[in-house]
Amino acid sequence: MDERVTVTLKLQPGVDDDLIAWWQALPKGKRQSEVKRRLRAVLHLSEPQTTLLENTLRQVTAEIQAMQQMLTRFSGNPPLHERSEGEQDAAPSLSAGARERRERKIAKSQW
Repeated sequence: MDERVTVTLKLQPGVDDDLIAWWQALPKGKRQSEVKRRLRAVLHLSEPQTTLLENTLRQVTAEIQAMQQMLTRFSGNPPLHERSEGEQDAAPSLSAGARERRERKIAKSQW
């Protein structure tokens, strides 16, 4: 639903005194959320999308952690957040000939 829905409720003094007292007792700024919460409770509806998003975020975080563990076992290197300062991945070194070719290429480059 892309558009906001406005619900208007009219309370009559004498008939709805209990509801008027309840409404007036609610702190301003909290009334709308309290009415929504109570409607959901009475209608046995689930909490809004926020709860769904929080649960999804927890699930995604757990899956990312599991993937990190698998990659760590596969690579043999600890995750970045667990490495000591200055520790890097073990990279294969270049042969002497490849190093010379690389140095010549870098020397020819203009920055």
